[in-house]
Amino acid sequence: MPHNVTSRRGFLKAASASALAAPGMLQWTGQAQAAADGVGPMKITKVEAVRFREDLLIQGIAPNWMWVRLHTDKGIVGIGFFF
Repeated sequence: MPHNVTSRRGFLKAASASALAAPGMLQWTGQAQAAADGVGPMKITKVEAVRFREDLLIQGIAPNWMWVRLHTDKGIVGIGFFF
């Protein structure tokens, strides 16, 4: 069975595109912006992804999404998902 191989850059590009394609799903408050500005530049140091098995059914539906956890060099960890 062939495996799809994605680079980190390709993964992040796809994840950000899906977040931008769904307005209203991402709520960016003034408080969140201030916190982000206070941290300054950072680098992603680790990406963890959880992809569900193809044969898994949740209430009869096969999930078509992935959970991700991003770690940064500043110690900040973010959790999200994309389709």
